[in-house]
Amino acid sequence: MFLKPMDTAASELLRHTLLSDLECPVCRQYMLPPISLCVNGHNICKSCKPNMKHCPTCRHPFTTIRCLSLEKLAAELDFPCTYQTLGCKETRRAKLITQHQALCPYGTFSCPLQCRVRLSREALVKHVKEKHEQDIHEWNERVQYVKIQNYDVTKNYTQVILAHNEVFVRSIKVINDIWYFLTQYIGTEKDPGRFYYTVSFDSKDHEDTFIKITHGCRSANEDENEIYSTCKCIMLPVEVIKYTVVDGELSYYFQIKRKA
Repeated sequence: MFLKPMDTAASELLRHTLLSDLECPVCRQYMLPPISLCVNGHNICKSCKPNMKHCPTCRHPFTTIRCLSLEKLAAELDFPCTYQTLGCKETRRAKLITQHQALCPYGTFSCPLQCRVRLSREALVKHVKEKHEQDIHEWNERVQYVKIQNYDVTKNYTQVILAHNEVFVRSIKVINDIWYFLTQYIGTEKDPGRFYYTVSFDSKDHEDTFIKITHGCRSANEDENEIYSTCKCIMLPVEVIKYTVVDGELSYYFQIKRKA
């Protein structure tokens, strides 16, 4: 006896039925591994769990146990892009959908200047120009000489840069005596690493180049803390940076380039 394959409509109905079992009770997005459990067996996604003290379904504590059965199911399904309501029609397996969403042309981006808004790339540029004019720099793609007066290692510094007809965010911060310099790409280029940035510091007498470092750009939809913890940006001991500060001013040369 041979089983007849399901037609397309029946197959899609089954997929949507199975996907409904993977819907997070908090954000209503589909859960991707790791999927956590509470003591009563209710699930929650990896994004919502850190923000919840108790299970939103039964108010009981979470466990450290993962729901392997749902994770196995998730691995076999095609997930729609989270931006499907904005027009994206892509579907990918669990391992690939996150990569797609980070660079989806229908995607939205958080304002890097402390506003609690998520906007499309075009709307974000307009928002920054209107609301944060002092924090945006339209760059002619030559080497830029940057000066930060009254530089304070305890403060974070962020600026939006328009270059190569693209949008970037430049961030400086210090964590545990390590100075981090990160440039992130806001846009739909499939490989943000096609853009790279160079930072160089002169010696105090400006006679020689003291340090020069080049690094690939990261996507603006990547988690910033994860980038820092995995060393995917420029990192220097904060004491080295303090050495370059003259009369309270931190100065350096900066350039973004596109790989050929």
